[in-house]
Amino acid sequence: MGDGANIAGLLQSGTYPAPDSMPDGPLSDEELEAAVRLRVTDASSFIDSEISPQRAAATKYYNGALFGDEQPGRSRVVSQDVKDTILAIMPSLLNIFFSSEHAVEYMPRTPEKAPEAEQATDFVNYILTEENQGFLTFQSWFKDALKLKVGIVKAWAEDTTEVVSEIYTGIDDIQRTLLHIDQDVRVDAERSYYNPEAVPDPRFTVNPGQPDQTPEQPAPPLTGAVVHDLRITRKKPSKKIRVICVPPEEFLISRNAVTVEDADFTAHRTAATASDLIAMGYPPEVVDECGGGSDSLAMNEERLARQPWATVMPDGMGASPDRSMRLIDYYECYTKIDYDGDGIAELRKVCLMGTGKKMVLNKPWDESPFATLCPDPEPHVFFGGSIADQTMDIQRIKSQILRLLLDSLAQAIRPRTWIVDGQVNQDDALNSEVGAVVRMRAPGMMGDLSTPFVGQAAFPVLQYMDDIREDRTGVTKASQGLDPDALQSSTRMAVAATLEAAQQHIMMIARIFAETGVKRLFHILLRLVTTHQDKARMVRLRNQWVNVNPSEWDKGMDVWVNTALGTGLKGDHMDIMQGIAQKQEMILQQLGPQNPIVSAQQYSNTLRRMCEFAGFRDVSQFFSQVPANWQPPPPPPQPGQDPSQDPRAQAALILAHAQQQQIQADIVKKQGELQLQYQKMYVEDATNRYRIEADTATRLAQIQAQFGMQTAQVAADIEAQNQKIESQEKIAAMQPAPAPSSGGSDAGSE
Repeated sequence: MGDGANIAGLLQSGTYPAPDSMPDGPLSDEELEAAVRLRVTDASSFIDSEISPQRAAATKYYNGALFGDEQPGRSRVVSQDVKDTILAIMPSLLNIFFSSEHAVEYMPRTPEKAPEAEQATDFVNYILTEENQGFLTFQSWFKDALKLKVGIVKAWAEDTTEVVSEIYTGIDDIQRTLLHIDQDVRVDAERSYYNPEAVPDPRFTVNPGQPDQTPEQPAPPLTGAVVHDLRITRKKPSKKIRVICVPPEEFLISRNAVTVEDADFTAHRTAATASDLIAMGYPPEVVDECGGGSDSLAMNEERLARQPWATVMPDGMGASPDRSMRLIDYYECYTKIDYDGDGIAELRKVCLMGTGKKMVLNKPWDESPFATLCPDPEPHVFFGGSIADQTMDIQRIKSQILRLLLDSLAQAIRPRTWIVDGQVNQDDALNSEVGAVVRMRAPGMMGDLSTPFVGQAAFPVLQYMDDIREDRTGVTKASQGLDPDALQSSTRMAVAATLEAAQQHIMMIARIFAETGVKRLFHILLRLVTTHQDKARMVRLRNQWVNVNPSEWDKGMDVWVNTALGTGLKGDHMDIMQGIAQKQEMILQQLGPQNPIVSAQQYSNTLRRMCEFAGFRDVSQFFSQVPANWQPPPPPPQPGQDPSQDPRAQAALILAHAQQQQIQADIVKKQGELQLQYQKMYVEDATNRYRIEADTATRLAQIQAQFGMQTAQVAADIEAQNQKIESQEKIAAMQPAPAPSSGGSDAGSE
C-alpha cells in the first residue's frame, strides 16, 4: 500500500489529474472511478503505515507477547497490565448499557408522538438484541475502542431470501397449476395418481365420449379424481437489519477526517469470496473479470498480531480447487464528491472490486453506515488515545522489574555451584535430584556460590507503578470492591463515596461512548427501519404481540442515553426509588388522584422502574402502564350530602350532557357516512368483480392450454353467478340505511 504515501508526488508526476485540470460539469464513470481509487489508496496507506503498527503493538501487549529482548536462562514473565485494566473496565461499561430494560430511548418532538416513540424504542432494541447479537456486538465494540483507539460498528439493511421446503399432498389440478406458475416456487418432485375418494370439481368434469375429449387428458370419473403430491422449494425474499463489529484494519477513513459524520471518505475493505459477491447480486462474469485479490489485507500487521497463524499460503499450496471460494478484494466506499457538476459535493456509494479496483456500483447515498467509539478522544483528530496507550509503558517496566526480581529469587534459592576440575564427577554435580550422591576425590572439592536475595527493593517500585496506572485509568481495587483497607470497618456512606469516586473515570468513558457512537448507531437504526420496512410486522414487545409499522414513524426523533442507570450501588438506587414512591403515595392519599403534583401514571412509572432495578426485564407482569388518557372515577358523595349540591357531581352532570349532545351529533354524521359507504362499496365491488372475471378468464385460458379443458360451461356458470350477485347488490343499494338504535342516546343520558 506504499503507492499512496505521497499523493502530492503522484499529482506532480501526472499519474492523476491535478485539481485545476479537472473538467467542469458532470463526472464520467472513468473520472469517478479514478477519483475514488485515489482516495482508497491514500486512506489505505494512512491506515496501514501509520495506524496499524500502533494498534498491532497494543494487540501484542494485550495478548502478553514477549518483547523480543529475552535472554536464555533468564525469566521471561510478562505483566498483564493492559489486559487486566481493559477487562476491569468492561463489566462496568456493559452494565451501564445493559443493566436496565432500555438504556437508549427515543424521545418524541411533540406530545402526541409519545406512544410512537415508546414503540420505536422497544422495536429498535428488539432488532438489536434479538435479531442481531447486540450484547456480543457491543462487547467487541467496546473492547476494540479500549484496546485499539477506535471501535467500529456497521449497520445496514440487507436483502435476504429465506429458502424453505414444503410438501403438498392430494391437491387438484388447479392448485398444481398455481404452484407451477408461481415465480418463487421450484418443483423438486411430483407424483400424480388416481384417488377414488377425492371429490372432482364438477366444472371440469367431462362426460365420456364427448367429441372434444383428448386422449392425452382423459376425463376423470364422477366418483374420484386425479390428485398430485408435490415437494417444492419456496423462496421468501425479505429485508433484515444487520449490525456487526468491523475489524479495525478493514475500516478506511480519510487522513484529515475528524468524525465519521464529517469525513469526505469512509470505506469497508474486505477479502470477499466470489460466492459472496455473486450472492450480493453481481453477475458471475463481472466477478470473473475483476480477477483475484491481493495479500495486502491478509498480511496487514494488525491482523497478523491478532491472528499470528493467519498466514498466506504460497501458490499451489493449500489453495482451494473451488473457484467460488477464491478471495477477491472488495471496497465499499462512501465518498463525498461533486458527481453531477453542480458545484456541491454529495454523498455517493461506490464499490470497487479486484486488484485493479474496478468500479462495479455507483449510486447516491444518504448516510455513512459506520458508528465509531474512542475512549480518549483528542480534539480535531479522528484517532485519539486508548487504555492500551496509557498502560503499555507500565506493563513494559513492571515486566522488567518482575523478571529481575524472579531472577534474584531463583539465584538465592538455587545458587550456582563451583567444583574443582577433575576432582568431582561432573554427572553427579549436574544432577539436581534431591538426596543424590556426589562423588568427589577429596572433601571440599564442591560448593555453592551463595547470592543474597535483593528483590525487596523492587516491591515499592511495583506499587508505585500500580499507583500510576490507577491514576491514569481510574481502575482501582476500590472500584472493583476488592480493597479491604478502603472498605473494611467503614460506613455504608463511606463505601458508596469511595466506589463513586473510583468510577468517575469509567463514567466519563461511558458518557463519551453514549454521546458519540451509541447515539449515532441508534440514529442509523431508526433511519433503516423507517426506510426499509414498508409494511406492518407482528412482533412481541413487552410480552404483547404488537403490529409495528415503522414507515409511519417520525424519522427525526431524538436519541437519549441514560448512562446514569449503571452508576453507584443498586441498593442506593432502590432506596431512592422507595423514598420517591412513599412521597407519591402520601400526595395521592392527601390530595387525591386529581392533584397537580403526582399522577397515577407517574406512580406507575416509579413502581416499574423499581422492578427494573431489581433485575426484572419484563415489568409488565407486575405493573401495567397507565394509559395517557386515563381519568380517575369521581368520588362517591359523603353521607347526608345532597348529590346535586356536590360541585364534582354537577361537573359530572354537565360533562354527561355534553357527551350526550356529542353522541347525537355523531349519530347524524354516521348516517350520512353510512349512505356514502354503501355507494362506495357498490362501486368497489363492481370494480373487483370485473377484475376477478378478467383474472379468472386468464387462469382458465392457461389451464385450457395446458390440460385441454373446456371453459365454456365454467364461463357460463360464472356469468350467471355474477348476475345474481349484481341483482342482490342493486336491491340492497336501493334500500335506505338502517336507523340507529335508541340505545346510544339512552346510554348517553344515563
